[in-house]
Amino acid sequence: MHQRIDHLIIFGEASGLILEAIVRYKRGSVHYAYCLPILYEAVQAAANLVQPGDVVLLSPGGTSFDEFRDFEERGECFEKW
Repeated sequence: MHQRIDHLIIFGEASGLILEAIVRYKRGSVHYAYCLPILYEAVQAAANLVQPGDVVLLSPGGTSFDEFRDFEERGECFEKW
């Protein structure tokens, strides 16, 4: 992660666990933003952080059943925002 990611946007139901792991094992200069547990906030945070050529990881990369019906609905919202 530390070799390929410039920004980590943490949100969603598992965000607390992810943030804890990042803080515990942080090496290098990964910048992270901890957002309210909704995708919209995460997308806005990413848009405010990135520079041309940056890599942004929206985490969690798995399910978002706490917010969306399925991955298709999540993808449609992400594209819109």
